This record gives sequence, C-alpha cells and structure tokens, in this order.
Amino acid sequence: MKILSHNIIFSTVFVFFTLFFSTFCFAQNQINTMDNKNNNQPKTNYTVTVIPAPENTFGYEIFADGKKYIHQENIPSMQGIKGFSTKQQAEKCGKN
Repeated sequence: MKILSHNIIFSTVFVFFTLFFSTFCFAQNQINTMDNKNNNQPKTNYTVTVIPAPENTFGYEIFADGKKYIHQENIPSMQGIKGFSTKQQAEKCGKN
C-alpha cells in the first residue's frame, strides 16, 4: 500500500513539474518571438537642436524622424524657470 502511495505522489509531482517546465518554455518562446518582431521595425532617427531661451540662456528641441518631439527651454527637473548657461550644456542634456 505504501509503495502505491509513493508512486502516486511521485507521478503527481512529475506531472506537475513537466507541465510547469513546458509552460515556462512556451512562454519564453513567445517572449523571444515578440522581441524578434520589434527588431524588424524601422529605427527612429532622433536629432537635437539647441534653441535660445529667456534671459540669454539655451534650451533644446528633440526631433523624432523630423517631427518635433520635445521642446525644452528650461533645465529639466530643476526648480524655477532657467535655461542652460551654454549651448554645450543644452546639447549634452538633449542628447542624453
């Protein structure tokens, strides 16, 4: 009787892990398939242009495939309304 009980437990555990592993492999395959689909899409071309901002400071604009995507006259995440003091700072921030 004990041997039969152990066989049932072993069979149940084996079936559970087999189903779990199969599901995991299927899900991973779906993720890889989705990643490959995204790689086939055309890459977006981004460009940065430095622009004049109030009080003799500078900002930037970011274009995605030639369309204006971001217009930024002040330093992002800084309190107040103040642009960059140099063109190089504005360009560097826009590219990052």
